[in-house]
Amino acid sequence: MNKKLKDVGPVVQIQKIIQTVVESLVDDPKSVKITAKTGETEQSRTILINIRTANGDAGQVIGKRGRTINSLRNIMYAVAAKLRKRVIIEID
Repeated sequence: MNKKLKDVGPVVQIQKIIQTVVESLVDDPKSVKITAKTGETEQSRTILINIRTANGDAGQVIGKRGRTINSLRNIMYAVAAKLRKRVIIEID
């Protein structure tokens, strides 16, 4: 993993990984917006990631029968488990 990402918190780390993957999948990478929210307390373990793309690009992120987004979710679940967090990924 990139050494620069080790210095930031787990939310930013997960957000940057998803940003990189999603931007490589879509036709218009500049339109990709990734937002991350956590619980109000520092001990909150759930991270909610919201992915916004251009209208035609959402299908590329979802993939055929949802395979692409499910693969992305599985990778992020593994990353989050290592950080002792839980990740929920939504697409708008």
